[in-house]
Amino acid sequence: MTLSSYAMLHSPCTPLEMVPGFLFGITTGTIVSVSGKMLGNAIAIYVVRKYFKDWANEYLCQFKTFRVVEVLVRKGGLWPILLVRLMWMPAAIKNYGLAVLDVPISRILFCAFITAIPFAIIWNYIGHSCKNLLEIFDGRQSNKISNIIPSEYKLPFFLISCIATIYIIYHGRKEWKEAVKQVYLEDEKKKNSKKYE
Repeated sequence: MTLSSYAMLHSPCTPLEMVPGFLFGITTGTIVSVSGKMLGNAIAIYVVRKYFKDWANEYLCQFKTFRVVEVLVRKGGLWPILLVRLMWMPAAIKNYGLAVLDVPISRILFCAFITAIPFAIIWNYIGHSCKNLLEIFDGRQSNKISNIIPSEYKLPFFLISCIATIYIIYHGRKEWKEAVKQVYLEDEKKKNSKKYE
């Protein structure tokens, strides 16, 4: 429940994601982490859509980045939503911004689920490897991400991660540039229509 609250409020929750791994093991801890984050996301999306959608939409439309995200999502499908979920920006912007847009909640939550799993596995593995709860919060050597992967798998893991990252960045930038052009064209169209009024 605490993890749900942190996810709903979009507070940093990485240490809390490690606690279920410590308490319940990797598999059950991962399920608890993902479930908590999903519940928090669902509540946040519901609250924004029910009570703040018009205000949030009016406020967020002032920002070019939000309008670019809106264009990306308007294209439809899961890929644009996954791109938004994978972008390096605060979780509040991702979740509240997607909540404001006319995207089915099932798509938002599915993409949140897909992007939450790898992190939940990593954090729960770290939590499971800790000897006590204090070790999770004090940054000891045993809970560093670099210690998760056995040394013989570090190079293949690194190469696969690099290839996946390059692929996502390449396609993400391509989609982003197209969306920026679309926003620019929409802005120009609005300026021209105001001139003729």
